[in-house]
Amino acid sequence: MLRKRYLDGMTVRAVENWLNVGEATVQRWQKRAIERLAYILYIKELQLRDERQIILKKPSLAIIMDRVGSVKDAEIRSRLHPGGELKINGQYFTIESPSGSVVVVPFSDGNARIEEGKHGSISVNDDVDFKWIPYVDCIVNAASKNTITGYIIFPFEEDEKIKSVTQSIHLTGGAGGEITLIFNLAGNRYNFSFPGGV
Repeated sequence: MLRKRYLDGMTVRAVENWLNVGEATVQRWQKRAIERLAYILYIKELQLRDERQIILKKPSLAIIMDRVGSVKDAEIRSRLHPGGELKINGQYFTIESPSGSVVVVPFSDGNARIEEGKHGSISVNDDVDFKWIPYVDCIVNAASKNTITGYIIFPFEEDEKIKSVTQSIHLTGGAGGEITLIFNLAGNRYNFSFPGGV
């Protein structure tokens, strides 16, 4: 019935005649069909939901790991608003602000790329009508229905130390969905485990 009404463009009157029922019956069936469709979409969305885990390693290391559900080959964008001056340098980017500079190294179980952009914002409460907000996206194409993407964030280091991180990142996954992230930073080897997810 929904196909006839919304895809084929039939009027309620035409559907009444087609099904040989009254208008109230068509409206009631249509409402029930839409509710069922909404429930099916809700269940599918739950099955593809996202999960974020954050690890703070004192004094100055942060790991953000996202597990994103999608269809194969979907383009997944993980967006950060830097809140400072952004400089992209190949496989990583830096954010400079008056309080200091940090390095952000994206990682993924696919081939990730970094893209800078900005989007418009209109404030409801301020006198400012319109402003541009800069962002940086880590973009990866999903290799399967579950994609891992994330960021390693630490205070600004020399380029060689940053390269040691980008070149040493290794992700492994277990049968139970757990993820292990391994990388080197400033002469130390880090090994973080994330429990199985959705």
